[in-house]
Amino acid sequence: MPDSFEQANGFDSGNPGDAQLDADGDGLTNLKEYVRGTDPRNPDSDADGVWDSADQAPRDAGRPKMNMQGRHLYGFWYLDNGNVSWDAGIDTAVTGFGAPFDRPVTGDWNGDGKTEVGTFRQGQWFLDNGNGQWDNGIDSAFDNFGAADDIPVTGDWNGDGKTTVGTYRRGAWYLDNGNGQWDGPGVDTVIASFGAADDVPVTGDWNGDGKSQVGTYRQGTWFLDNGNGQWDAGIDKVCHFGAVGDIPVTGDWNGDGKTQIGVYRRGTLYVDTNGNGEWDSGIDAVHTGFGSPDDIPVTGDWNGDGKSKIGMWR
Repeated sequence: MPDSFEQANGFDSGNPGDAQLDADGDGLTNLKEYVRGTDPRNPDSDADGVWDSADQAPRDAGRPKMNMQGRHLYGFWYLDNGNVSWDAGIDTAVTGFGAPFDRPVTGDWNGDGKTEVGTFRQGQWFLDNGNGQWDNGIDSAFDNFGAADDIPVTGDWNGDGKTTVGTYRRGAWYLDNGNGQWDGPGVDTVIASFGAADDVPVTGDWNGDGKSQVGTYRQGTWFLDNGNGQWDAGIDKVCHFGAVGDIPVTGDWNGDGKTQIGVYRRGTLYVDTNGNGEWDSGIDAVHTGFGSPDDIPVTGDWNGDGKSKIGMWR
């Protein structure tokens, strides 16, 4: 810490040990307070009722408070142009679609070859028409597919070039036929058992047949379905890519028509560029220039060039 900072806050500039102390008892060391630009003598620097250690925007009292997951999510999207670094004025920032409690989803809702944004809100879906803002009566909104605690998933289940919705419920999958409402088994698709209750659902066109298949991520291990909606040992693919706590991401990184895997780890993106489902040091890609540690990663082909890019929901 600079001497000027220490002196301004009443610390001993001759004592290197005070960097690891917590002067205001908010859970952040004095050094972390300096790095974040917060007040080391005040546990709530912006006086918004959230202590600095739990506040993802500790210097902005106008941001929404924490949501049910304990994260500050503001409903902002940041979509990369493909170089995996933030380019102000070039990359896309969407600030008018979604609310703090929403879960982000992406898909090509209209079949134009580009991925649009959307959100899932406790059983309700809101899907953008492509302009990055909510247009009442124009954008799609429906509330008859999924329950409040379901995890939203999206994919092109029938290969018609359009992305449709679905949900994952503790090992069971419910996939819409495209009309945005639950029509029951036999019309909509039900996959009764692929994955465990606490797995993270993932979707992608693993085999390049033009349809999305299901899969799950379990603490660094991926289980990818061959398309029949059931686990076939020795036939379905098992990949080891990532670590406990990583957030799984999927995309067609190289434009070959098949979906590959990747993980996001607190600001760093690891991508299986060669598509073999394993981490190959020096071959697979590591990107550190897009996103912050507490962002939720999203992926999509924002510009229609056939390759998936990263984005962030904040």
